[in-house]
Amino acid sequence: MNEVYSLCRDEAEIDDVLEAADSAAELKTTQWEGKSYEEGVRDTLCWLFGQSEDNPLDV
Repeated sequence: MNEVYSLCRDEAEIDDVLEAADSAAELKTTQWEGKSYEEGVRDTLCWLFGQSEDNPLDV
């Protein structure tokens, strides 16, 4: 578990996801009623580190 990860997203991509997540949190809404918190974290980290091309808020 000593693997080093490199970010594969630029600042603008990350800012877009953070802004969308902040907006949803402020409005107390979600697009994924059947998805757990942990699944969302996993999907975000996979996207952030380039293991997935799927934007976690567009899936």
